[in-house]
Amino acid sequence: MRAMNKKTISLIALVSAVIFAASGVSFADLVEPDLPEKHEVKRKPKAEVPLPTGLRNPDLPNREGLETEWLKLHAAARVAEQFDSNVFLADSDTEADFITILAPSVGAEMKAGDSRFSADYEIAQYLFGTWHSQNHLDHRVRALAETQLTDYKITVNDEFRIFTDRAANENSQRLKEDVNNLKAGVSAQFDQLGFDAGYINKIQYYDSDDLYIASIPYWQKAYMDQSAYGTLSYRIRPKTYLIFENDIGYINYYETSELPDSYYVDSLVGVRGEWTNKIVMNLRVGFRYQHYDNSDIVAHKPYVGAIVRGGLEYNPTQDDKIILSLERTDYESTYSNNNYYTLNLAGLDYRHKFNDKVSAGAFGVYQLHNYPSETTENGATKKRVDNLANIGANARYDMRKWVSVEARYEYRFKASNFDIFDFKDNLVTVRGTVGF
Repeated sequence: MRAMNKKTISLIALVSAVIFAASGVSFADLVEPDLPEKHEVKRKPKAEVPLPTGLRNPDLPNREGLETEWLKLHAAARVAEQFDSNVFLADSDTEADFITILAPSVGAEMKAGDSRFSADYEIAQYLFGTWHSQNHLDHRVRALAETQLTDYKITVNDEFRIFTDRAANENSQRLKEDVNNLKAGVSAQFDQLGFDAGYINKIQYYDSDDLYIASIPYWQKAYMDQSAYGTLSYRIRPKTYLIFENDIGYINYYETSELPDSYYVDSLVGVRGEWTNKIVMNLRVGFRYQHYDNSDIVAHKPYVGAIVRGGLEYNPTQDDKIILSLERTDYESTYSNNNYYTLNLAGLDYRHKFNDKVSAGAFGVYQLHNYPSETTENGATKKRVDNLANIGANARYDMRKWVSVEARYEYRFKASNFDIFDFKDNLVTVRGTVGF
């Protein structure tokens, strides 16, 4: 069954792309958020800022590709050398290493009238200088279809990833994960009113035989999260909308009946659009109720509380940009007998352009993770609370449209009320990218 589920996840991504191509629906841009990397965050909220259509690579934002009347091809190669002062994110006896990252990618975009189809693939090899056991290969496939009818816009996008990220694990464990995110929706904007409605499907799979809890291995922690969403917008200013959103979702642990399934309902209100010529907003606040089925192994406490999504972008000058990101929600937990944890996040990212080729920035992200159920570590019993932060800076030189270099420093730490989860880490990265 384990092998079959891995194939199922891969087939969803592949079949989605094939269906898009066969349907004649084209894809708009595949957008990769160009925000600082955030420790242990699956979702990266940001203000919705219009981005150019077509495949987008943040390392080569102005690349032109090889283009014909209906087809555009892209390719790139990223090479990086990284120093990591705490490879295992340990609370003591840390080990440092140098990591070489080789990441080629290819992509294509097809146009047909008001429709667009785009897809790309990236493979990244991580080679550790000393700790060869930590070497790993990450994969990412993206596809996006978008077509504009008379009054309506239809969008379907899919992203499939196979990756290993110790920093994204609650217990700083090295787990290989397969994740597929599929979203399909239809939207329209009229004079005063607009709407956006659709379906989201996420499949999360852990490729590990290690025990998660009791006799349940991590691979049985796999789940499918399906939700339907609907958003109504009302124009309150020339380029600003008042947003009302409702989501209904269901999470199913399809590998075992011993873990609690759940359903949730979200209701939010917010503002989206250009508030002024210097401020762009996409901020929503609301309430979530999530009910969990009974379980003899894992806690099934409901989540009832506030949720926040989004942020804003402030452009004080033509060459300066400040992005504020905010998030509060609950995430499915892989720690002990907790069924979820509550995430509170605030991030600030500053960028300055010295000229058309040279830019620099600084960033900071703070997170607070609260766990609802008591656990015992080293003889102490209490509810786990983690404080996490990332701070850093980067400098970038876009030498040509087809080549760029960047240097980046990041300091990250976790301070938990259970000391065994504490760590401090320094990352220094120098990378170069070439492509078309």
